Amino acid sequence: MRPWRSSSCASRICWKSRTPIPTAFYSNTARAHEQGTTHDWVVIYRDDDGGSGQWTVVTWTTGALAGKRVVRGREAECARRYSGQA
Repeated sequence: MRPWRSSSCASRICWKSRTPIPTAFYSNTARAHEQGTTHDWVVIYRDDDGGSGQWTVVTWTTGALAGKRVVRGREAECARRYSGQA
């Protein structure tokens, strides 16, 4: 497995990680279908020796993050990253 590291939001994922490459899929949830965002929202899964987890990345629609890719539940970290404070 290759190490994966994002030091910027060029990957549109706003956290730094040294874990193996996660798996990403477009969201196929009922809510994504209701909002017409099935090809916008991305669900990222990780399951390896270092742990497991699931994150949803969305394009924010309001406020200072409008139009930006944001990890749900990590909005403050993403805001800091986009403002250059991270």
